[in-house]
Amino acid sequence: MPRVYWVTCPYCQFRYYVGHTLVRIPGFPTCCPRCHREFPIEQSNPPIDPPVARPGLRPEAPGRM
Repeated sequence: MPRVYWVTCPYCQFRYYVGHTLVRIPGFPTCCPRCHREFPIEQSNPPIDPPVARPGLRPEAPGRM
């Protein structure tokens, strides 16, 4: 199951998700699918939601995600 993060566009407030690989890159820009404006993921308003934990996995378990 791919890991995704929910992002909210600071311009139009549209909420959409981005993949885990994009969130790991500091300052990486994302493009809102609704208004087509580009902004760094850190400017998401409200901040990026953490991924939903999968059933049966403990988040504190090292090496497992």
